[in-house]
Formats: sequence, structure tokens, C-alpha cells
Amino acid sequence: MDEMRIRSIFPTIFAEIDHPEPEPLNANLLQFIHRIRDEMPSEQRATTICQGWRSRSDLLEHDVPEIQALRKFFDQSIRSYLNYWTSQTGAQQVLPRLKHRYKGWAVILSENGYQHQHVHSRTDLTGVYCVDHATDRDSRDNGGGALTLVDPRTGRLSTRTTWETDLVNLQPIPGRLFLFPSFVAHRVEAVVGRGERVTINIDVLAVERA
Repeated sequence: MDEMRIRSIFPTIFAEIDHPEPEPLNANLLQFIHRIRDEMPSEQRATTICQGWRSRSDLLEHDVPEIQALRKFFDQSIRSYLNYWTSQTGAQQVLPRLKHRYKGWAVILSENGYQHQHVHSRTDLTGVYCVDHATDRDSRDNGGGALTLVDPRTGRLSTRTTWETDLVNLQPIPGRLFLFPSFVAHRVEAVVGRGERVTINIDVLAVERA
């Protein structure tokens, strides 16, 4: 796994982690996700998706090699994130007692597809892993398909400064995992141009061992 890069946003701890060899993994994941999409309708329960498809939340429970490989990457990434978090908050003594579990689902957004602003409740971390983002570079440069994070600090509403922004736009890159606290509101900007934006999203819960 490549070195984790930490960014100070709002501020909170936001991580970008790149898979070391994403191309073969993502090719197999893309075939698997398309097969699942062809076999079942989109999950409609409490979805924020417009002009797209969402799998059920049991995607990562399938016993296939590509999902097993992705879970290994997720587990390593989450452990690295929690290790950094506890070191920065002075809670290193908690880390050996922590375990994590997560569920995941796939999202496919086609041309003009987007997701409304939302937060993930009853979870600790949100993850977004990019499988494919097959729009042209001009579209990405214009913000098409970007993951937009919204400043969660209520005090910012009354203290807006000229050198800060309350929005951060991040372009998904195939093989990259974003990890951030679940209280951070986020949305997906409309996909511009032909092609699909395919991601696997996860909700991560960190709990102490019994």
C-alpha cells in the first residue's frame, strides 16, 4: 500500500489512499458491478442518487476474489487512518482495543447523474473508492463528477474569511480511496460528458473489543 497522505480540511482528518496496483483490480470490479446491476434493480431506499444506480449494501459480502482483494485494501487503509487519528488526539492507548466493521455498496452515475448533499448517520467514517471515472479530462477539470465536501463547523457561518472556502471539490481517481468523518456533509456534482462514474462507498464503525 502506498503512503497515506493527510490533508487538513476545515480542519478535520481527511485521507487519500491510493491502491498500489488498481488497474487489474478495478477491471474485475467493474465487470462484477455491471453484472450485479444487470441482475437487480437499483436500491431505492433513502437514496440521494439522481440519474444513477445503487446496489444493495451487501456488495462487500460477496465471496469473489476481487471483493476479497478490495476488502484487504480497505482493512489496511482503515487501520492506518485510525492509527493516525488516535496519535493526533492523544488516544493511542485506545487503538489496540479498537476493531472496525463496515458495509459497502456500489454507485454508478451516468451523464448528468449526481448525488444530493447528505451525511451518513449511525457510523463513524465514510469512504469513497473510485473504480472508474470515464469522463474526459476537460469535464473533470470543470468539476464534473467531483466529490464536494462541506465545512461542518457551525461557527464558520458567522466568520467567513477571504482566505478560506466552505466547499472543497475532489476529483475521484480510479484506485483512490477517500476516508473522512461521517459528520462531514458531501455531495457529488453532476457528471459531464459521456461515460460512467463508478464508486464503491463504505460506512465504517469503529468499536472497542468486548
